[in-house]
Amino acid sequence: MTSTARRTTALAAIAGSVLMLVTTVAYALNGQGFSQGEVPGAIQIWAFILYGVAIVGLVHLFEDVAPRAAAITIVVGLVGMAGGAAYGIDAIGLEALGGSIVDSSAVAPFALRIPGLAFPVAVFLLGFFLARHGSVPTVAGYGLAVAALLFPVAHIGDVIPLALVSDVVAVIAMSAIAFSLLSASSEVEKRRASDPVSVTGS
Repeated sequence: MTSTARRTTALAAIAGSVLMLVTTVAYALNGQGFSQGEVPGAIQIWAFILYGVAIVGLVHLFEDVAPRAAAITIVVGLVGMAGGAAYGIDAIGLEALGGSIVDSSAVAPFALRIPGLAFPVAVFLLGFFLARHGSVPTVAGYGLAVAALLFPVAHIGDVIPLALVSDVVAVIAMSAIAFSLLSASSEVEKRRASDPVSVTGS
């Protein structure tokens, strides 16, 4: 991974996880659970977009040693990103227009529920494989996996305190992962400065 890609991924990891926490706080302040709210819905869309960027970037850390796992994580992650963003749009629609896709029993599983569940699955896979292959600090990788396990329980049950715990754990884990990426990028830049011929692709 190039230094630019590492920095972009690190920024997306931190921003995405922080915005997810902000989203949960916004839903809590809105007082309608996770299903309704223009402001939290709008923030949620961007949180999931940034999470998608982070997932794609972080997968590159273990794709050489686990290419199938990397491919699966990317596919599930992009589906989950779309699902999370769709839930955000649905929350805006319910607040502004008084209607929800969830009200349609025929469409909701394919438009929201299945894609929505793909997100925590992808984050769990990401954290697990990052830790297993030593791509990031082990505690950070498994911490991300734990946050992913808490996510669906909190959101399906509308348990905001548990969602806050999940989000805080994710922020800490993603921040540690981002710091490791930035540290690696800094080391590459130092090596380039001292011996530009021997360091390539950065």
